Amino acid sequence: MPKIIAHALLINEMYHDAFQRIHSFLNSGYYEYTERDMFARIVKAGKNIKDEDGYVEMLNNLIDVSELDLPAQLNTIMALAQFYTVNNQHEKAEALVQKT
Repeated sequence: MPKIIAHALLINEMYHDAFQRIHSFLNSGYYEYTERDMFARIVKAGKNIKDEDGYVEMLNNLIDVSELDLPAQLNTIMALAQFYTVNNQHEKAEALVQKT
């Protein structure tokens, strides 16, 4: 259920609330398969947004707070890189992946 709420918040570009839900979810003792589903929803929502800056800021915030959880941090980096690629920002995607 938290994944669905977070996805709805992302679709409605309510990034602050989405960040809070996703961050809580990632710190709740989730199972690996549900994390993959969460990030699939994040990527899917990123394909139809208008507020690109808000979306990128939310993902960067998730990267910053996920420092102790390497898989979550890497999944967030890959979601952001995929967003950059889909939006023809290949240099940003490559630079982000190179830093990991």
